[in-house]
Amino acid sequence: MAMIDAIMKTNEAYVASEGMKYAKEDPAVAKLPAKHLAIVTCMDTRLVNMMENAMGLQRGDANVIKVAGNVIEPFGDVMRSILVSVYELGANEVIVVGHDGCGMEKTTAASLADKMKQRGIDAEAIADVYATLERWADSFTCAHLNVEKAVQVLRAHPLLSKDISISGCIMNPATGELTKIDTI
Repeated sequence: MAMIDAIMKTNEAYVASEGMKYAKEDPAVAKLPAKHLAIVTCMDTRLVNMMENAMGLQRGDANVIKVAGNVIEPFGDVMRSILVSVYELGANEVIVVGHDGCGMEKTTAASLADKMKQRGIDAEAIADVYATLERWADSFTCAHLNVEKAVQVLRAHPLLSKDISISGCIMNPATGELTKIDTI
């Protein structure tokens, strides 16, 4: 059975029990982040649920934007999501949350291209995007430095209002401990 089939079965049971509980107990959960907060974090599986719990966040508190390595390109998808969170959904604070042991520290354009070739992706298609892969993957060498870089990108962004609070921290994915990055 494909994972999507198992997920659909699980979802059917969930909606029949838990889903209706949410609808009855908390029908007012809004799409606007109650804590006026946007969080940019990594897609690492170790952070699922842990990050929100470690930060004391509940359903409806924050817009959580997940992307490999919490990388923010000035006019990329992540930045567009941040702009929507701020200007359409009312966030007035952005926190970038990196984590120790991020897999992006070892990911390179060359390693991605090699794995793509092994999976049958055409070499010409890879060559067409290789410069973008280098700019994105090869620029990430340290989770701490990447959080600093992401915060700098946000603070210097011409479309992000200067009254938005921007900060960064690193999470230990084993314990949930957060360390604020004070050098930024």
